[in-house]
Amino acid sequence: MNKWIKWFKRRSSLNLANRLILYYILVIFFIVGATMGPTLYLFSDIMQKMNEDRALQGLEGLASIIEMVKQDALDHGSMLAVNPTLVSAIESKDTVQILGLLQPAVKKAKLDFATVTDGKGIVIARTHAPANNGDDLTNQSNIRRALLGEEVTGIESNSEMKFAIMIGIPVKNKQGEIVGVISAGHNLENNKAVDQVKMMFNTDATIFLGNVRLSTTIIKDGQRIAGTTLDEIIDQRVLRQGGKYIGQAEIVGEKYVTAYMPLIGIDEKPIGAIFAGQKVADSLAARNKLICTVTGVVLVAIILVIFLAVFMAKGIVTPIRKIARSAGLVAIGDLTQHVEITSRDEVGRMGHAFNHMVRQLNKLVAALNCELQERKQIEVMIRQSEKRYRLLAENVTDVIWTMDLSGRLTYISPSVQRLRGYTVEEALELTTEQWLTPSSAAIAMRDLQCLHDMIESGQKIESRRLELELRCKDGTVVWAESTCSVIYNADGEIYGIQGVDRNITEERQLERKIRKDVQLAGKLQKALLPGDANNELFIVRTAYAPLREVSGDFYNYLFHSDGILRGYVSDISGHGIATALNSAAVRFTLDEALGKKLTLELMQNVNAKFVEYLSDETFVALIMFEFDFYAKTVTLVTGGINHFLASTQQFNGLVTMPGGLIGLFDVADLNIVKMPIQPGDAFYFATDGLIDLIKGNMPDQVHDFEMSIDFLKEQIQEKPKLDDCSILCVKIQDLIN
Repeated sequence: MNKWIKWFKRRSSLNLANRLILYYILVIFFIVGATMGPTLYLFSDIMQKMNEDRALQGLEGLASIIEMVKQDALDHGSMLAVNPTLVSAIESKDTVQILGLLQPAVKKAKLDFATVTDGKGIVIARTHAPANNGDDLTNQSNIRRALLGEEVTGIESNSEMKFAIMIGIPVKNKQGEIVGVISAGHNLENNKAVDQVKMMFNTDATIFLGNVRLSTTIIKDGQRIAGTTLDEIIDQRVLRQGGKYIGQAEIVGEKYVTAYMPLIGIDEKPIGAIFAGQKVADSLAARNKLICTVTGVVLVAIILVIFLAVFMAKGIVTPIRKIARSAGLVAIGDLTQHVEITSRDEVGRMGHAFNHMVRQLNKLVAALNCELQERKQIEVMIRQSEKRYRLLAENVTDVIWTMDLSGRLTYISPSVQRLRGYTVEEALELTTEQWLTPSSAAIAMRDLQCLHDMIESGQKIESRRLELELRCKDGTVVWAESTCSVIYNADGEIYGIQGVDRNITEERQLERKIRKDVQLAGKLQKALLPGDANNELFIVRTAYAPLREVSGDFYNYLFHSDGILRGYVSDISGHGIATALNSAAVRFTLDEALGKKLTLELMQNVNAKFVEYLSDETFVALIMFEFDFYAKTVTLVTGGINHFLASTQQFNGLVTMPGGLIGLFDVADLNIVKMPIQPGDAFYFATDGLIDLIKGNMPDQVHDFEMSIDFLKEQIQEKPKLDDCSILCVKIQDLIN
């Protein structure tokens, strides 16, 4: 809408008064549109729900009426069946006496018909056809079941009645013998039930025999539409599947909100259906009436708003024009302007603001005159400061420089000659490629581009440090730490870069020497680790992948002549030279323990040595094992490495055991366990670095030793590591008997 208004202003050059009128009208249209849409939607939705509720109420009402009629007929039939005079007349098959008793009772009970048969189902008397008797009615379900002694009520279609609510009451003599049947009920074809629903619930209703309308309140061309058939989809849902249907349907060209349910016959199967519904056209008429009413109200409101907008626009625009005229005079230098305040509204506040602005402008002009004098004094002080700064720059060891944002040097201190052999004049003529080695030039240009991007995006720029290789005049290079920051002008805009270069060549050389020492320590660590083993009793497979050159992981194993294989996997905190030195002391202590029987007492002694030798911040995670090929057992001590993989009779996958870290406390919280072993068992002892790698991809089965080894090595090689990764795997091939 804002874009449309801007376009309209450009095309039509509307003044403020006309724009205010236009805005008022547009706001009214917007409010009406925002209100009418949801209102009509909610109204339609509510009417739909009301129609559905009415249809359901009508359907339930029709079903209730049918049930009440059933019960009423059953009650009256039961009373007749125990009338001793009627029982005697039935036994004697006295048609005249039976009719004399039945007809008043049927009329009083408002039943549509009643039939009496003898004990074999042969008609003795009919109220609706007194002259017809002697026919066999055992083909009717209600007669047949009543002859078996059952009181029956339900809906049935037969030769007696096309579609009716029927009861069948057995008549018994004093000896309890069934001497006849009373069959009575209400004819559903006579429209009484559907008309009653129409009157009570103000909704159309229909009773179907099968899929054919038998009685209905729906009228077309002055006639009830009895004889028409049910929609195929509704037929399938209600009659064949026995379910309810609620939704819209078209009946003789009119849309209805409908509800259908099956009518269950005496044989407990759908025999027909009942319907209740509301015309959709009634809802549409109500909605259209609402639209017409709202449209009329809106038109009246728009006319009133136009008159109101014209009146208000004049009251707003006139004082604004006065302020605009005075503002124009102020713009050309007349600071004597003052507007008269005639109201306390926004326009009045605008006038106050204009007068305040003029007063402030007068003060600002006076202040600017004072500031000009101060600036002249500051410029003199800056020139004196620059002289002192230049004297300092010419005598320091580090090289001070400035450059513009294109990367061209604008100043360099004389100390450049001591560092690189160039005079100041020569250094200022050098390009970036002559100034730096290729790799350092790339770093500098990348940093300069990053600076430009930050300036354009308005980011805060901090000082930066770069380590660069600088070319010297004699062809050599020196390493320098360059500390850079941006330079701002008086307006706060960045116009250049300043920096200080410090010679760090000796520091870099020392770093390279330390690096070589670290790499040598790492190679020595790896060389001390044992390799794989394969014999008749066991197979050992190992893998080692340090995070850096020096690792905190190491492992070892030793097979003794008495049929015992001992070993361990350990992880010392840290990754540097100090860790390498600590690991040597820890390894010596653990290798010494390999010659002794594995017990908790032995491991507590090991812990005591670690507490004594290691620093306070250093600790050891450890798992130690002892395979006894004579005793056919394995003993495990866990202290910080609490997970391993195993394939035994007891385990097949990840195993977790308790045990605290070693070297932290005088008494370590260790765990020891002994379990049986047999040929084919496999154990995979790993440091936490590897266990963390496979947590999301933990193998469920590890019975295939070589395949499991390949999987673990693959995880070490392919996944990014966060810690050292080591593993020592043992498979039992045979035992000693």
